[in-house]
Amino acid sequence: MSKITVLRVVSKRASFRRVGFQFSAEPLDIPVANLSKEQRAAIDEDNSLVAYELEVDVPEATDEVAKPVAKSGTTKK
Repeated sequence: MSKITVLRVVSKRASFRRVGFQFSAEPLDIPVANLSKEQRAAIDEDNSLVAYELEVDVPEATDEVAKPVAKSGTTKK
């Protein structure tokens, strides 16, 4: 498994939108690499949000996941 750094964000309100994301009491993990400087600053400066960085495990893709599902040649009429 590899690790990536994410920004874990929780809203102090039931529901809150900021910089294109919908936040709630349920933690939302956003890869730090996917955030612009402006988005990160807006999240960090907003008093309605609690945000902190952490590293999370990302499972490696396996051959089973990468393989397309085969379709059968039979159809029902």
